[in-house]
Amino acid sequence: MILLIACAPSAELITLEAPSFGHVPVEVLVDPDVEVQGVTVGGVAAYGLIRTEEGLTATLQGLGEAGLADVLIHTPEGEIFAGELDYLPASDPLFDRVAGVGASLTQGVQDGVPTFHANLMSPGAQISRQVGANYGIPLLVDPLFPTIEPVHIGPAPECESPPVVAHVTDAALEVLYVLNDDDGNFRYDLGRVDPDLPVYNAAVGGFQVGDLTRPLVDDFTRGFLGHMVLDPYADLNDDIPFSQVDVILERDPTLVVCFDTFGNDLIGAVVLGSEVDLGAITSEEEMEEDMRRLMDQLTEGSEAEIFLANSPRPGLLPAARNQVLRAEDPESEQAKVDEADAITVRYNALFAELAAEYPRVHVVDAYSYAEGLAETGLEANGETLDTRMYGGLLSLDGVHFTDSGYAAFGNLFLDAIEEELGVSAERIDLDAVAAEDIRTPSALRAEGFDVDACDR
Repeated sequence: MILLIACAPSAELITLEAPSFGHVPVEVLVDPDVEVQGVTVGGVAAYGLIRTEEGLTATLQGLGEAGLADVLIHTPEGEIFAGELDYLPASDPLFDRVAGVGASLTQGVQDGVPTFHANLMSPGAQISRQVGANYGIPLLVDPLFPTIEPVHIGPAPECESPPVVAHVTDAALEVLYVLNDDDGNFRYDLGRVDPDLPVYNAAVGGFQVGDLTRPLVDDFTRGFLGHMVLDPYADLNDDIPFSQVDVILERDPTLVVCFDTFGNDLIGAVVLGSEVDLGAITSEEEMEEDMRRLMDQLTEGSEAEIFLANSPRPGLLPAARNQVLRAEDPESEQAKVDEADAITVRYNALFAELAAEYPRVHVVDAYSYAEGLAETGLEANGETLDTRMYGGLLSLDGVHFTDSGYAAFGNLFLDAIEEELGVSAERIDLDAVAAEDIRTPSALRAEGFDVDACDR
């Protein structure tokens, strides 16, 4: 009698360790005949699965705790244990669990919209990558929202970029059709690489400081993107029944960052309408109430150190310059921009005064840093980058940062962390980031966009 013994499929983990930040490939040997449906590491799905001759590679998403994590290969027949991957601890306990709240700068928006690439190059993501910290990024599928490209820029010498709101509205309408399943049902979760990922960067573009601490009710515009980040299994018109702060407090953060704490309360009034509307700026009374509520909730709900940026003045933005250029009365429009700048100074002073009451709340002076960048720029990869339109620090919408701009602001926060807490970390390599940045002046010229013909 011949006895036939069937061998169960096996897998062998080749990548044995990774930073807790993740977003690096893991390699596994597995029989090419095995039908692989997915890979999880410590219960968190890897993405970007690629089959190779000898097995597969997939990209890790990081894990909330350092240590060993089971790597499982998921097949129609069940799970195959491939081994244990060692998630390395962050460079300092302060960075064990980094969390973000805020709006578009914290989320990572470039060229008008959030994208997969921009999510990974947000300032918090670049900091977390640098220090090996978990950050829990709710990555959007690629592609999703169409970005502003050089072809959308107006003729020289004005070289105006399209109004941000008009572009985002058109982009959202296109996405509505993408987020439908085969049965024609709208689903926010189709916009996420992994809708089940525990979110640590809870920031959502368009949110104001008061939105960070409250559920979002009867606000379809901000809720559209908010659901993809915070509540992806909701129905189209649902409210978001919890706040960004609620989400991150569940993660027991050790460090909280925000790069645009109340930026939309000011800047939105300048760049998001057809003209500057000073009446859309949040009142000082409401601003104080919202700022205090944010600091109260973050300090009462966690033991984290909290680093919050104040606001650069709206008049520095190329998008504000475009508003003046488009106005029927440019002089009057510029006067309104100047008034918004003056209000920003007052609100920054209020912000600093309130933060001084909270020992674990630290204000990062984005205002002064942005002024310095506007005056002198910075050197990166052999060229000077500045805050002018197409100057390399701001993306093509004239509002949000490029990879290089986000890296610069990431280093500003690392500087502040070292100054306030004595925790040192190697700074983000601006030369390396700028070398890969497609929105530096040299990269735009190489693409055929004549930066030098623009009156910036």
